[in-house]
Amino acid sequence: MQSGPDASRDWQLQVSNVGTAMANSAQISYLTLLQTGGKACSPHVMTTMPVALGSLAPNQTVSSDLIINFTGCDNSSKFTINIGLSANSGATSTTITRNNYRK
Repeated sequence: MQSGPDASRDWQLQVSNVGTAMANSAQISYLTLLQTGGKACSPHVMTTMPVALGSLAPNQTVSSDLIINFTGCDNSSKFTINIGLSANSGATSTTITRNNYRK
């Protein structure tokens, strides 16, 4: 879910532990945006990384807000986003990729 003005757009992400064991010290390690279309712009992730999510039991979901500055982007700007997640002191990690995502 996205809300707010372009200079401080709030992206609320939901992270779920779909495994069968605890995800201890889970975190969002990074979020990158690669522009794939629309008006050229340079968004900037303002939230300091990593974002601590705590420990997640199996099938537990938590939400976290990331603030991104989209100044200069318009509604035609599209991005590939990569979100890095990790837990268990880095023993478990993954990257989620979404294509053609708008601000």
